[in-house]
Amino acid sequence: MTCLGLAGNDVLGSSSEGTPCGGIQLPLSPLEEDSDWKCDRCPITLSSSQVNDLVTRIGDEVENILRGGPTVKQLEELLDKVSTFLHPNHYHCYAVKHSLVQLYGHQHGYKPQQLTQQQLDKKYGIHVRGLLRTVINMCRGLLTTTETLDPGNARLALYSSVLQYETHNAVVQSARRRLSQQPPGISREELASKVKEARQLLVRAGQALAPEPELSAGGRMLCLVDKSLKELDIWVKELGLSGTDRG
Repeated sequence: MTCLGLAGNDVLGSSSEGTPCGGIQLPLSPLEEDSDWKCDRCPITLSSSQVNDLVTRIGDEVENILRGGPTVKQLEELLDKVSTFLHPNHYHCYAVKHSLVQLYGHQHGYKPQQLTQQQLDKKYGIHVRGLLRTVINMCRGLLTTTETLDPGNARLALYSSVLQYETHNAVVQSARRRLSQQPPGISREELASKVKEARQLLVRAGQALAPEPELSAGGRMLCLVDKSLKELDIWVKELGLSGTDRG
């Protein structure tokens, strides 16, 4: 979790002139349940009960909001709040981000054709000029975390597949928008590269979901992935691109 201490003369934070130390609170003895936690940058130490209390309260708020069918705005505000206390890779932050990237592409006002370039960039991690910016960055960060925790897709196949699908969705939408500009804002070589990337993401998602039962959430996601893969291949043929259909 993020350290809330202040750097400067008053490390306990009573001085208004202090600045956040930017450190991370880590357990002194990771294998001990009641281990104290200490900042890796400043002297502040927290007891296990203090840490557990804070994480529990944050978890309750996250769970309540996610259960209530939140809007994009609510999740963005929640993410800003929990990020003040927790590391970006903390599981509560992960849960909020994972829900957020799905809403960005599907909630009214945030569908691909409605997203600004600024929102697309935020979602996918691509810095593109203009007004579309919100999904590749977040998706790629979540994918890195997911693949680190479960490199073989033994436990988190559905999570990673959703992220791969959403990343492909924004990559394609961004490419389509740039292609529709006059003159086109993307070269044929870059377009082929983006299409290939999108196809690889769908193929990886499909491979991870292959063992899922047909009527399960994973099985339904696999149908969506297969449908998107066929649509992408049709678009590739319409564009006359070669060398991208096999990803």
